Amino acid sequence: SDLTIFRCLLPARGNQFWDGAMTHNPHILQYNGKYYLYYTANHGSGYWDHTPDSIMPKMTHPEWWVNRNNQRIGVAVAENPYGPWKRFDKPLIDITPGRRTSGVPTVFRRPDGKFSLAYKFVTEKEGFKGGPVKHYISLSDSPLGPFKDHDKPFITSPKSDFPIDDHVEWFQDGKYYCIAKDHGDMITEHGIALLLFESQNGLDWKLSENSLVHKFSITFKNGEYREFDRLEMPKVYLENGKVVALFLAAKPKGAEDSFSIVLPVLYR
Repeated sequence: SDLTIFRCLLPARGNQFWDGAMTHNPHILQYNGKYYLYYTANHGSGYWDHTPDSIMPKMTHPEWWVNRNNQRIGVAVAENPYGPWKRFDKPLIDITPGRRTSGVPTVFRRPDGKFSLAYKFVTEKEGFKGGPVKHYISLSDSPLGPFKDHDKPFITSPKSDFPIDDHVEWFQDGKYYCIAKDHGDMITEHGIALLLFESQNGLDWKLSENSLVHKFSITFKNGEYREFDRLEMPKVYLENGKVVALFLAAKPKGAEDSFSIVLPVLYR
């Protein structure tokens, strides 16, 4: 109730722009006196501009896939979080041969000074849906790129063409860490859950010994127990080089609206 919406930082600006229809999946980085807002965006044919607000886009509609297949990754820059934000007329991560979309960027600065960007893309295949979804780590000397992919995808599973989603990476106590959503028994037997991975170089990853971060349920301090259809899009807040809070997008079972949850991270 005490939350005030300031304004939309990256509003729709027309389907003539690569990011003109909508922006989502934000990830912000502060570096050298500036703020870098990474995001997923798309444009469409304009079909949804002429439909009633009561008609929501659904995956069963061909036009939904037009927007999805125009998804790309962008970055905007500002000297203050309130703006103004400078947008660019070209994506930061565009498609290349064999890739249909790019999206869901997470970025942090490594101890060696390079910037690590993790993201996903849909491989090319006949039909609207496309092929398997791959996740890659990409490095750059600048927060504005260009970024170069590592030579192989990270966190894969023989059980699925799309085993994980919605991840975040960071460096702490001499290791790289990643929290990612397992789509359901693809990596472990915890079902749909948030899992912890680790790496010595930030490129080659393995499941952590204590891998379960959170299942899709929460018991609150007042004793209330809630199950969730969605508990995802993790973001971390660090103080003195350690994660002290985990931010999640949450949608309770059967609910129409979603919200954000902040979970304290405790160390034993």
